[in-house]
Amino acid sequence: MTHGRSKHDDVLTPRERQVLDLITEGLTNEQIAEKLGISPNTAKFHVSEIISKLGVSSRHEAVEVMRVRSHRQRLPAWFAFPLCRAQLAVGISVLVVSLMALLIVTSPWPNGSSRPSAVATEANNSVGLDLPPATATTMPVGYTDPFEYCAAVGRVDEPDGRYVGPMFSAGLVEGFARALGRDPRTGPSFVWRCADGRVMACTHGNNLHCGKADTNREPTAQMIEYCLNPSQDLPEGLPPDLLRFIPRTLIPNRNATVYSWECRNGLPEAVPSQAVDAHGFIERLWYVVSNAP
Repeated sequence: MTHGRSKHDDVLTPRERQVLDLITEGLTNEQIAEKLGISPNTAKFHVSEIISKLGVSSRHEAVEVMRVRSHRQRLPAWFAFPLCRAQLAVGISVLVVSLMALLIVTSPWPNGSSRPSAVATEANNSVGLDLPPATATTMPVGYTDPFEYCAAVGRVDEPDGRYVGPMFSAGLVEGFARALGRDPRTGPSFVWRCADGRVMACTHGNNLHCGKADTNREPTAQMIEYCLNPSQDLPEGLPPDLLRFIPRTLIPNRNATVYSWECRNGLPEAVPSQAVDAHGFIERLWYVVSNAP
């Protein structure tokens, strides 16, 4: 079990956790955008994703959810003291080394005899509080080119710390414009990710959902009520065939859902309307971006 980690860490991307921390500090979308060096639309998109993933209805509720979960999963009080942690680490190290020494002493040589006492003495002398020096590790060099980055990492739903280049490089902007058949100078704002070693980009805004698709098939109480009386609150004279379609205003996450909803036999029913790719995104909204002209 992992202590000291909030449950929202399992559903939010690293960037969304950054945004959530800034929301907790009381920052607006514009201030978050300035702080992280992103556009206000991108900040707004991240806030919307956080609210959706945490199952809340506002940024204030998202902050409360984070505070409650962090409180519940706080480390035990005794473990918070450095001395206690050090004593525990030392105790475990001594126990492990002692067991290894015991195995050396009791393990027979190939001819069946016991190991010489000198070996046992050397093993016993190795038991102490000095830990071996840490092995030096080389941190991977960050990628500055999004195409090289995606080719190396394979799949990531949002650029992480391994990418250190500009979020929207000239090559990326031009490549996305080519995919859309647009002029790079007038191309729309977008977000990107890596999938199968390729750069994928999605235009966000105008009710387009670039996050994970909503595949929930559970109808809401409002949808059930509508199907019991589909003509309520609607203009008179509508063809009966149109009344079977549940209004989009009653569909939660209507921009993210992959279903259209209809009334069938007096009950709401989810009808597949959009394909989802292998990584859970709405397929038609994402384009493969190439750096080749």
